[in-house]
Amino acid sequence: MNTMIRPFREQFKFTNFSMRLVLNDMNDEDAIKRARNGAGCSFIWIVGHLMHYRHLALRAVGQEKPNPWAEQFDSTPANDGSGYPSVAALREPWNDLAATLDETLQDVNDEQLLRVLPNPNSPHSERTLLDAIVFYTFHEANHMGALSMLRLELGLSSLSGLVVASFNKK
Repeated sequence: MNTMIRPFREQFKFTNFSMRLVLNDMNDEDAIKRARNGAGCSFIWIVGHLMHYRHLALRAVGQEKPNPWAEQFDSTPANDGSGYPSVAALREPWNDLAATLDETLQDVNDEQLLRVLPNPNSPHSERTLLDAIVFYTFHEANHMGALSMLRLELGLSSLSGLVVASFNKK
């Protein structure tokens, strides 16, 4: 494996593992409840948003796939949840995206990571593919923290609690 991509690939893998945990006991009614007394985003919006960004990460590494999540979860603000997919409807597509991203990143070499992107004036200041990958992993970590916070607001276990419990079962 190429050395520069390894920590980022591992971070994406940890997000995949974590996402399976947070989706496992989430129900559709709670998944559309919005944070901050209804002014913030919902659990399901965050998951859809991360799926959209997984497609952007894939595109950055040259793997173009149709992105069914862009319209609802790009920069569109969260709503009351009407029209959002169910939690169950997100599990398989997330797993598919996870597998595709991991397989694609496996083949990314250090030279590719350091190449300058065709549009270096991106909204998040990414100049190289490495910059973009750093942004995507940070973005996911940020939103996984928000999912953990939402779970606590709903009376469910935090993500860290789920991770510890999963290892204690082994």
